[in-house]
Amino acid sequence: MIEIINEAKRQVLRTVSTKKDAFLVLCSLNLLNAAIKKAEYKRKLSYAFIKTSVMKFILQCIDGDEIKYVDEVSYDIGERCVYVRCFGIQFAFHSVDANSLVNLIDSPSNKEVAWDGVRLQPIAFELFDLASQVAEDNTLDGDYIQNKFKEIITTTENK
Repeated sequence: MIEIINEAKRQVLRTVSTKKDAFLVLCSLNLLNAAIKKAEYKRKLSYAFIKTSVMKFILQCIDGDEIKYVDEVSYDIGERCVYVRCFGIQFAFHSVDANSLVNLIDSPSNKEVAWDGVRLQPIAFELFDLASQVAEDNTLDGDYIQNKFKEIITTTENK
């Protein structure tokens, strides 16, 4: 398990240049966010590393009013939460510092979005595995990701 967490830590440091890269980073951040809440991983991770990595990722995905590599990025000031949608899947990261994301907050592309209500942390390892698989296989596309995501959700709900 620690090997997977270390791999996720490596992935969040990558430079994003494709949508598949972005998906892998998002799934890695989600995995780290889930892992830090477990006692056995608290000493191996820090919220500072995770939140700083979220901000760096977001800054790679916005260029003025343009959003790159993801479907949507939004910052909710009241919730101090960044919402990012990639391949139709919405990721949410709370307690992200607004000062680092002024360009996003002030951008006309920062539209208010509602949370989809799908909790991704309970399926963090499955999503990370999916993202790793997609990153390695160029034949896998957004439809494949959506179908596997629905399968993961259905399987988890039935447990």
